[in-house]
Amino acid sequence: MIRATICSDDGIVKTEFDATKWFKQAEVKEILELAECGWGGDYRANKVAIYMGDRLDLDVIGYAELAPGVGFEVHVDPDQARAWVAENLTNSDNSGELFVCPRCSTDLRLTAAEIVETGVPYCPECADIFGTDDQEMELV
Repeated sequence: MIRATICSDDGIVKTEFDATKWFKQAEVKEILELAECGWGGDYRANKVAIYMGDRLDLDVIGYAELAPGVGFEVHVDPDQARAWVAENLTNSDNSGELFVCPRCSTDLRLTAAEIVETGVPYCPECADIFGTDDQEMELV
């Protein structure tokens, strides 16, 4: 189970749910983007709840749509998410995904589990840490 919470911005409606189904269908890039935003509090995390839709016990999204000026926020348990990634996103040939450093264009082959464990990819050529200075890692 990957525990996640969804809460209306005004705090009136809140529930926990199992986000495992989202992780199973998500592309590697989507999971990495979720990790990059700290596993919640961002539109990338909201995609988890939107996908879960009617599987949620309480309709927080529906409430947020009806209440003027109220949105919602999602947070995924980082430890459970990292554990799921480590167990489920290991490539059988262990070659990993190919990323390109936005600063020096070096090709980096990293597994999703390596990236999620360390937070964001690090380029050994230019010592750049992706995700700083508004740089986004590019999955090739």
